[in-house]
Amino acid sequence: MKILLLLPFVFLSLIYAKNDFLLQFGGGLLEGVADAIDKNQKITNQIELSKSKITKLYQNSSYEQAVIELRSFSGLLSSYRGRDKKELLDWHNKMKLNCENKVVEAKNKYLQEKKAKDLEIQKEKHRRIVKLQNNAHGFAKSNEYIKSLEALSEMDALLEDSSYVKRNELLSWSTKMRKFCESKLENHTKQIKENFDLESLLDKGKEFQNKSLVFKGFYLGMPITDAQQLINHYLQLEHVSGKPLDTPKSSEGEKQAKYLNSLLGGNKPTGSFRIYRSKGNLLLRRTDENPFAVAGEDGKINKFELSEINRNKLFESGKMPVKEFLQNFIEAYNIPSLEPSRKDLALELFGQSQALGFQDMLIHRSPKGFEFIYWYKPTIYDPANAYYASTGPAKAITIKKIKSAKEMRSKFN
Repeated sequence: MKILLLLPFVFLSLIYAKNDFLLQFGGGLLEGVADAIDKNQKITNQIELSKSKITKLYQNSSYEQAVIELRSFSGLLSSYRGRDKKELLDWHNKMKLNCENKVVEAKNKYLQEKKAKDLEIQKEKHRRIVKLQNNAHGFAKSNEYIKSLEALSEMDALLEDSSYVKRNELLSWSTKMRKFCESKLENHTKQIKENFDLESLLDKGKEFQNKSLVFKGFYLGMPITDAQQLINHYLQLEHVSGKPLDTPKSSEGEKQAKYLNSLLGGNKPTGSFRIYRSKGNLLLRRTDENPFAVAGEDGKINKFELSEINRNKLFESGKMPVKEFLQNFIEAYNIPSLEPSRKDLALELFGQSQALGFQDMLIHRSPKGFEFIYWYKPTIYDPANAYYASTGPAKAITIKKIKSAKEMRSKFN
């Protein structure tokens, strides 16, 4: 009887338990559906953004970037469950094909343009080679062997990296022409050396001792060819031709770099002293160095410039303090004294004057018609403006021609 009374309660408990299970299971199912919808919505947003990005890249002709973005787009589609998935796949495939075709077209166009450009470069190189060959031959015929060798060197450099049909033939011709020019130069140098007469050059200088400053046989008014022989002799350099050459051209950037390097003492001269033409003057100089002497069109020297390097070699004064050297110089060559002076350095621009620094010097103006200047190293306020400062050659001596006392007095007659 008791058991019968308990049955209704057991039955009701089972019913409540079943309902609770159904509620829990149904709630979990709904939550899963909601999560799936959220995930698909996120993918949908990402797909729209990616599609928009790909379209812009395509419109901007960034086809390679578009292909990369299409790979990400394909990955998003693999997780996408939207009804328009097939439509998006079709769009993806068409866009991918278009972009890949555009990439191939761009590469082919680039290769064609590069081939055409390379061909034009080769043609220009071939024209240049022919011109250099003609120049080398012409210079050799007119006995300008140094210029001929320079043309040959440039021609050989071009031939090294050239597909020119007659390359080997020209290289063989260049070798023969080079040997010819070098042989002629060697004979000419030997002749100059044999004809060099130190005593005769020094005797010429003695004739000017009462008229101007004469040091080591050098004097103002001296033929620049005589000075060339003398300086090459003193510095134990090879005697070379005294025929004037064209000054090598330098870009503005190279000029600035050389100037700044000279302030730091970095330029190291090479080769023998040669004579170069420059703006109506003749310059006696080595490579990467200021001229040792300057002459007018008549070939007569009107200015000397003794750099620290050349001064020390000429007078063997490398270990001698500057003050001691200058004292010995003025005593040896009858210069009464050197007066201190200062040159203000300024940049004149649009009517405005900007102070750049100053340069101290020691100076003597002689009634014999020459000026002697020793230049100290300049003081520049801003190194960035150093190139614009008109300075004298630091640690160098300048000896230049000026009007003599007699010439000055003649103005008052």
